[in-house]
Amino acid sequence: MTKEMTNASIANRLAEKIKNSPFGELIDDEDMYDLVKTALFEAFFTPSKKTGEYGRITETPPLVVEVAREVLAEEMRAYTKDWLAKQDDDFKEKLLANLKEMLDDLTPQSIAKEMFSAMIFTPLSHFRNDMVNRATDILNGRQR
Repeated sequence: MTKEMTNASIANRLAEKIKNSPFGELIDDEDMYDLVKTALFEAFFTPSKKTGEYGRITETPPLVVEVAREVLAEEMRAYTKDWLAKQDDDFKEKLLANLKEMLDDLTPQSIAKEMFSAMIFTPLSHFRNDMVNRATDILNGRQR
């Protein structure tokens, strides 16, 4: 089943429900179908944007991507487990040695440093970038 076919069947069912409701009398069938189709696309396939502190806009993946991640996560774990089981012991030993080396580098101090950096320097960096952008806009005669 293609994406268009799935979207069309969902859109048709929703349009039919709306058509049978009191609102359905206010709009013709073609316009209702277009409205529902657009609303479905916006809801499932368009990234969402949220405004945070200092007016910073963050974009999150479309809902369909989030759902796919959840659905595929278990499959990916099973695939990885099967793949690792098929590898020879020498490969597994090297992989474990590399992972152990990476984990050994994670001391409480390095974890605290990374957390502090994320908590302090990231917001300051966003603030600095926002101030530079605002100053550039003012110098170029644009208002925000």
